[in-house]
Amino acid sequence: MLLACAPFGPSIAAREEPRLDPTGIWACVAYANRILEDQRFALHLTPAGRTLWARQYATSMGRWAAISDWVADDGRITFTDFTGGREFAAPLTRATLGGLWRSGTATGGWWCVRREDAVAAETRGPYTSAAEFFVPPLIPDISATPTYPRQAIRDAKEGRAVACFLVDASGTILEPEILELSDEVFRYPTMVALYRSRYFPGRTGVRPGCRSYMYQLDAAY
Repeated sequence: MLLACAPFGPSIAAREEPRLDPTGIWACVAYANRILEDQRFALHLTPAGRTLWARQYATSMGRWAAISDWVADDGRITFTDFTGGREFAAPLTRATLGGLWRSGTATGGWWCVRREDAVAAETRGPYTSAAEFFVPPLIPDISATPTYPRQAIRDAKEGRAVACFLVDASGTILEPEILELSDEVFRYPTMVALYRSRYFPGRTGVRPGCRSYMYQLDAAY
């Protein structure tokens, strides 16, 4: 499993100052595998280090709940949901917040879009309603299928790729990144399929999404 992230700048100062400020309120999606459904939630990271989140359900949002404080160290943010037993981590070198999560029995990824900066979030207070951060599920309009790489066919190679991205109000996929990749040979066809795919338009602005691609010779041929 490979984690794709932007390289650090050449200077020591650039390595010491992460590009992304994680504080504020985020709309997020977490994926696990093809069996478990994606989970959506709102995430509030305060400048004081507190972490609040609100689970999203089919048509409503839950209440804000406190989980472990978030910590930023060496260009990476971490926090833990003790109830679910998952530790979340993300490099602060991306343009948006997202990375991988891990529990005792499973792993997955998560991806967010900023809904409010720290100043606006602090003005509203930590325990106001999370209902306004509800994000309707993404509904595929066009789901392009990747072309199986010829090199992978010759090598009898199978694999998996997971990409996370943002979807604008028109349903167009923006800024996709590969979070999991079993082999580099699957990177290009995955990105091509993503850019050829679309979702139905939404009224909530930019929304986060993730998609998994399985490359299996028996299923394809």
